[in-house]
Amino acid sequence: MSEDIATGQSWRYRAPEGFEESRLVVGAIVRFERGENIVCCSVSKLPRKLNGAAHETITLPFLPLTESAFRASVSEQDGVGDLPESFPKRLLMWAEDEKGMVAFKVPFAGNLEQMVELQFGRRTDAAREASEARIVEIGNILASGLETEIEPFPGTQAEFETILKRLRELPAGDIKGKLVIGGFLNHPHGADQMRCLECIYYLPHRLWCDLPELDIPVEPYWWCRLWRV
Repeated sequence: MSEDIATGQSWRYRAPEGFEESRLVVGAIVRFERGENIVCCSVSKLPRKLNGAAHETITLPFLPLTESAFRASVSEQDGVGDLPESFPKRLLMWAEDEKGMVAFKVPFAGNLEQMVELQFGRRTDAAREASEARIVEIGNILASGLETEIEPFPGTQAEFETILKRLRELPAGDIKGKLVIGGFLNHPHGADQMRCLECIYYLPHRLWCDLPELDIPVEPYWWCRLWRV
C-alpha cells in the first residue's frame, strides 16, 4: 500500500468476517525526523465478544500504530470518516504521557487482545499461572455483586490523589477494599467502553495493574475509576 496517509481518511482493514463495515479513521499523524511516524486512529464498529458466541460493536476512540503497522493493516482507502468526540483528549493524554508516545508495531485485524499478544508475547511460566489463578478469585468477588465506588470519577490530580491515599491506608492484602475504593467493574465502562487494556498502568504481558496502590492482576476488559490513558 503506497497511497498517502492523511488525517480524516477512513480505511478498510482486515476486519473479522461479518464485520467488514468496521473502519480505521485517521485522526493524527505524528512525524519524526528520525524514527518511524505514528498514525493515530479510531476504530468504528469494532466487534467485541459478549457471553457465548454473541458479539456487539463498539467504537475504539484511540489506537496508535506505527506507519508500517498501519500500512500492513489496511487494504484500501474508503473516503472520509468521523472521529469520536473523545479523540482529541485521548490524543493529548497520549502525547503528554511520561512513558513516551508508545505505539503498536504489529498489524491490527479487529482484535485488540490478539494485537497485544503479538506485540508483547504470551507468558506460560509459573508467574503467569499464579496471576491467572488470582484473576479468577478476583473475578468471582466482582461477580458476587460487590458494590464498588465507580463514582465520582477523579477529574483532577487532587481527586486522583485522594483515592490513592485511601488505598494506601488499607490493611495489607485487603483485595476487596482495593476493588471497592478503586471502583472496579468486571466489564468495560462508559460511552467509550473504557477497559484496563487501554490504561497506562496495565501490563498486558502479565495481566497486571502496575499502579502501586492497586498492584493486582486484572482482566483486560475490566475497568476501574483510576483508569488513565
